[in-house]
Amino acid sequence: MQCHECGRWFRALASHLARAHELSTQEYRQRHGLPRTQPLTSAASQRLRREIGVWRRDNDPTVMAALDGHAARAQRAAGFPDTPRRQVSADRVSVSKRRSARERLDAAIADAGFADLAEAARWAQELGLGWSGLGAALGDFGHTWLAEVAAERGVTLAALRTAGVLHSRRYLAAARDYRRQWGSLDVPTAWTTDDGVRLGRWLVVRRHIARAGRQSWVMDSLDDIDPQWRTYGRINTS
Repeated sequence: MQCHECGRWFRALASHLARAHELSTQEYRQRHGLPRTQPLTSAASQRLRREIGVWRRDNDPTVMAALDGHAARAQRAAGFPDTPRRQVSADRVSVSKRRSARERLDAAIADAGFADLAEAARWAQELGLGWSGLGAALGDFGHTWLAEVAAERGVTLAALRTAGVLHSRRYLAAARDYRRQWGSLDVPTAWTTDDGVRLGRWLVVRRHIARAGRQSWVMDSLDDIDPQWRTYGRINTS
């Protein structure tokens, strides 16, 4: 979701509004003429929270203890009534949605200039990205679902956490050197340092991930190097 105060993108706005703009959600809605029922959390985050809530209901000892009792146990055990016709319809919708999602993924891969998912995974591996980074670069695809599709197609992408941290620090050092030399992080996409750091392409991916609302210590470090780094360029994998 985009913040109307600063124009940046986030999965949820409540904490950002309080921290960056000292606004409550009610004050924010009033200032920008938003209805009281307007959600300030992205649809993906809402789905994730619901999934976490269901998991905690059935697996978290604290929650289960709070819900312990005959009525609560009966409610958890009882499934929703369904008819065979409705079940067949639901199965058809599920198959249709899966097919549509895979078609959208294949279209995004082609639009990004890759021949297939395997080539996209090799590109992500080269930049030290995991499924999460590749999913964001292709258009906000969930990393768990993307990894499942890749497994079905025999595609692997191993990005070790420790190696990823070292990789990011190397690129951040190159970014600091570039800023000192040229005054900003408006780096050409094809820019590569003398020791082989493909800084331009790495920044393109980081900008796209940031615009999708993701935040990390790498983003914070880039903010310190050049507060305007998010505003430069557009994603380009060619």
